[in-house]
Amino acid sequence: PAQGPPTSSARAPGSYVQPQCTHDDNKFRYCENFWQDRGLDKSGFDILVLKHRNGKEVCKDLAEFMRQRAAIEDAYAKQLAKLAKTTLCDMEEGELREAWETTKTDIANAAAAHQQFATVLLSDLEKSIMQFKDSQKSTRKAYEAQIAESKKAYLNAVPTVEKLAETYEEKCIEQQRLTELEALGQQDHMTKRDFQKIQENLEKTAKKREKAADELRKVSDGYNAVLGKYVDDMVNACNDFEDAERERHRFMQDVMGCYAQHKRDVNQASEDSLYRMQQAYKSADADKAIAEFSHRMGTGQNRPE
Repeated sequence: PAQGPPTSSARAPGSYVQPQCTHDDNKFRYCENFWQDRGLDKSGFDILVLKHRNGKEVCKDLAEFMRQRAAIEDAYAKQLAKLAKTTLCDMEEGELREAWETTKTDIANAAAAHQQFATVLLSDLEKSIMQFKDSQKSTRKAYEAQIAESKKAYLNAVPTVEKLAETYEEKCIEQQRLTELEALGQQDHMTKRDFQKIQENLEKTAKKREKAADELRKVSDGYNAVLGKYVDDMVNACNDFEDAERERHRFMQDVMGCYAQHKRDVNQASEDSLYRMQQAYKSADADKAIAEFSHRMGTGQNRPE
């Protein structure tokens, strides 16, 4: 946790109890690892905010990826649909003509599948990614101002407490020194005047120590309050940021799993269509095609003599 001023026995004991992490006791939890600063200009909270912001940017990039992928699929689908209407090879006849029509049907089916894939990428995946990105932004925004305020209050309280704690320690040391002198004076039979002077100084120092202790108690109450508020806010922020990161991981896994499944569906549709086309060509009988052509277009069997 954050480092405060030195503790003294005269400081009023606080009733503050630090909140616990929401997950199991793992040393790599956010709330256990981001209390100190890194360098001169990055606090642990700043690093968490940057991580959260980068996660939002990754979501934005993924949405852009889906848009670009959809554009490619849309363009490809349109090219396939155009090719499916081709008049090339229209002079083919018989079973090969039927097989050729299966080929064009396969292309038309592929065009429809890729067009559907493009639609899903935009209407489902890209839209859901952007909605998730916006929801994550609210988590970060809610804590940035709150942590800045509570940390500022805590840091402003530290110098006063440290100064009063230092004063109190000085008075304790001085009182101890005079107490030791008083004891030595009794043993060494110093003059009455010197001994009385030591006792007077000791009495004054004891009163100053008590005054310093009272002042430290009063300030410590306020310090414990702002420290508790800052630590509470940090632990809550760490837990929520960690939960948000776990949620983002699950969301990315779900999105890319959905993407892969839709792409697999496109591939499967293509495989099924290709199989039908392949079977159409395999079943084409050359002897049957020749016989049918001869029967239909034949000009006679009489050879010249």
